[in-house]
Amino acid sequence: DQTQLVYAPGNRMTWAQTGSKQVAVVGMDEKRAFTLLVSVAADGTILPFQAIFQGKTKLSLPAASSPNYDDAMKAGFKFEFSGTKTYWSNQETMRAF
Repeated sequence: DQTQLVYAPGNRMTWAQTGSKQVAVVGMDEKRAFTLLVSVAADGTILPFQAIFQGKTKLSLPAASSPNYDDAMKAGFKFEFSGTKTYWSNQETMRAF
């Protein structure tokens, strides 16, 4: 199965002078997401997750220095870039899985 995961902005707090007509909330004007492919084999074995990110190169993927990156790799996660302007799964990402 595939599902969209949206990165949630921090605490959604902001600051503005009293009486401001419009107050921007950091992270609310921009959507960042990725697709997560979750699979189970016929015998019930849970297969490694595949996370698909928008972009055309490995620079689109989480950096090896990202928090918990090593744990994800040990768990067998597969990080793939979509090769397109979206984070949707496609033929190439399905073949890579």
